[in-house]
Amino acid sequence: MRSNSEPAVGPLPPALPGLPAGGASSTVPSSDGVHVLLTSTGMVDIPSRTGGAVESYVWDLAHILSDAGHSITLVSKLRGAPELPPGVRVVSSRSMVDRFPLPAFSSAVAHALGGTFTALATRRAIRGGEARTPTVVHLNEEVSSMFLCRAYRDLPKVFTLHNPPPVGPGLSFGPLESQVRWINSAMSRRWIWRKVDVVIALSSWIRKHLVANGIPPERVHQIPLPIDTQEYLPRRAGPEQTDPYLLYVGRLDARKNVLRLVAAMREANPALRLELVGHGPAEGPIRELIRRRGLERKVSILGSIPQPDLLERFRGATALCLPSTLEAYPRVVVEAAACGVPAILPRTFLYTDFIDHGFVESYDIGARTGLESAIEVLRSDPGRQRELGRRARRFAEGSVSFPSVRSALEGAYRAALDSRAAR
Repeated sequence: MRSNSEPAVGPLPPALPGLPAGGASSTVPSSDGVHVLLTSTGMVDIPSRTGGAVESYVWDLAHILSDAGHSITLVSKLRGAPELPPGVRVVSSRSMVDRFPLPAFSSAVAHALGGTFTALATRRAIRGGEARTPTVVHLNEEVSSMFLCRAYRDLPKVFTLHNPPPVGPGLSFGPLESQVRWINSAMSRRWIWRKVDVVIALSSWIRKHLVANGIPPERVHQIPLPIDTQEYLPRRAGPEQTDPYLLYVGRLDARKNVLRLVAAMREANPALRLELVGHGPAEGPIRELIRRRGLERKVSILGSIPQPDLLERFRGATALCLPSTLEAYPRVVVEAAACGVPAILPRTFLYTDFIDHGFVESYDIGARTGLESAIEVLRSDPGRQRELGRRARRFAEGSVSFPSVRSALEGAYRAALDSRAAR
């Protein structure tokens, strides 16, 4: 993403095969249009029901590409019979992984299994004629990408980096997880980043990291996570809220500083509540902290809630509060922004893009009462809340809406096609 003085994405690139010049789109894919092979992790179902960021990403890309008139083969874990956009075919990875584990070693094993099943399913589908030979391969997971980069050397390939290494100060990864991530990054640099035609960076710091690791700048395209801004809409104008609350959405994980957030509510204004949406290993300690501090009336654990209810919780929130320093590019911040809700975030390089767009109340994570102060500043100034909310919505419409991301995505695919043709 870019500063407010720059456009979020460039002009629509030259037309891709099957797409009329000028960017006209159709809900019916053309027979000779671009055929995109999208891969997922093989660990979480499509469409995501458990918060899988990669799965949500590829599901949104499938809708964006379908709306643009392209056809898509999506290789993913699949349960049930979801309603698919026109021109989208799902090939099941048949993965045995049925949940995303938290411990670093288990997570690495799950990635290896899920990625292997995804790669095998892709090979079977193309060899057996179940999937067309793609115009562009868009990869999203490291293990399957390593296999597929080797298997389809002559096809144009794009890779989105979802799991960058633990670079920079203030990150709260444990030693084992940091080591696993560094190994993953080293292997990806050799077997993926240097083999594909385009690498998509979700944020400016990820782009800088890729360029610093020898990837030519022209091959790195910065394209943020897309959000359907027609689904994620602000609350309708009405009377001021009489029941203000902060919202946390995500895994309840001590590494994400959720316990610190709960503890901060002891100093918050009595009228302000905190709602926690999600499950995780820290749920027990959180409940114990609530009991010890007498916060039963100020902190609620909602668990997993249906999507319509989550949208309503977003729209009614005073702010989204995410004290984590683990996120490469947290989707929940973008979802809240689309609903016109500002964010309270630690001041870290991870969130520079959000902070630069002016819809964040940031705080120094090293300050003893930094989080409490940020909460009170936003709570006590309804005018500031509204202004940050307006900026959040403008950011969503200009940078992460489906039309904005579609334009940038087609530019990345065109670059991949041109790069491969020049070899």
